[in-house]
Amino acid sequence: MQRVVWISKQHWLKPGPMTYMGLLNAQGFAEHGIPTDFFVRAEAHYDAAQTEQDIINFYGLTPHPLLKVHCIAEQKSWQRQVYQAAIAQIKQYYAQHDSLLIATREYGALSVLLRLKKSLPTLKVLYESHNFFINQRHLDKRWFSFSRLRTQWVERHILPKADGLICLTEHQRALYQHWFPELATIALPLGCLSFPPCPNLEQRRLKRQVVYIGHLYDYKGLELFFALATQLKDHAITLHIIGGFPEEVTRLQQRAEQEKLSDVLQFTAFIEPKRLHDFLSHEASIGLVPLQDTFYNRYLTCPVKVLDFLAHGLPIVTSELPSVRDIVRDHAGYCPSQDVSEFANKIKQLLNNAELYHAMSDKTYQRAQALQWQQRAQHIIDFAYAH
Repeated sequence: MQRVVWISKQHWLKPGPMTYMGLLNAQGFAEHGIPTDFFVRAEAHYDAAQTEQDIINFYGLTPHPLLKVHCIAEQKSWQRQVYQAAIAQIKQYYAQHDSLLIATREYGALSVLLRLKKSLPTLKVLYESHNFFINQRHLDKRWFSFSRLRTQWVERHILPKADGLICLTEHQRALYQHWFPELATIALPLGCLSFPPCPNLEQRRLKRQVVYIGHLYDYKGLELFFALATQLKDHAITLHIIGGFPEEVTRLQQRAEQEKLSDVLQFTAFIEPKRLHDFLSHEASIGLVPLQDTFYNRYLTCPVKVLDFLAHGLPIVTSELPSVRDIVRDHAGYCPSQDVSEFANKIKQLLNNAELYHAMSDKTYQRAQALQWQQRAQHIIDFAYAH
């Protein structure tokens, strides 16, 4: 029997995209008809009996009979219990003569898996990269750490031993192939969920609410939010920022009040995926992606927020960056990353023109259908077993 095991060191029930993306990857294989195990960390007191309800109530997904989620309680140890539990399960499947594809975005897991592969040689081990550390000249020197140097060493000496590398962008794939021309490499964006089409696009347009999802870092466009709110405040348009941590949100909401922007600019800390998708389905009019023009944003990332907006058929106003255009193609309003006036104009044009708004929404729905998680899973399977 063919099986997939996806391993994450992230915490179960963690707001934000990291655990969620691992779960959606695993669910994509299950929906494609392949029995799949997803290993993830949990708090020491976590009750595994509630996992299925968490999938429904926290992640907003329907549990799949071919997907088994293993929430591994943490204990004080030099070894990660989640990796050890995954290895034990892999050995059991291997003894049953199952054909096993193992995937992870964790370098700790990759090292463990490659050691295991010495005794279980037919394992297929893939790594999914969300950055690039082999050469670090593009990285912000303010955030230098020895952990970064350790990651660089792992990428140079451990990564080439994997059976394959999944990249998120074509440029990222080219960078890795320059260093490792013999390593099988593929570029695949992350996937889209599928939601019922909005029954009333006009009602959604008239809400006039622009939404951003994600962290609140400078390179994500933080300062642009305040400048943009100033230009939108006289046009009955609200800007809702969902992301960041509670202490950040409190500080930024206070700043909005001080600058007399609280009526138009609202901040909410990270919320669980189910609540987020309910909000996008019922409250949002436009998805905003004001990524700044950095090397990472331009060439290495696959913005999850873009995929969320596509899944709900929301018109998108975004920075003009290759990483975004690769996902959305021509189905968005593109702006220079620091041109606040252009962002404001694109938003007003969409919200003030019903025909344009409806046409853009139709295009984003169509694009989402080409980026379904099940299709990504099939591409990974084809890639893994072609080498």
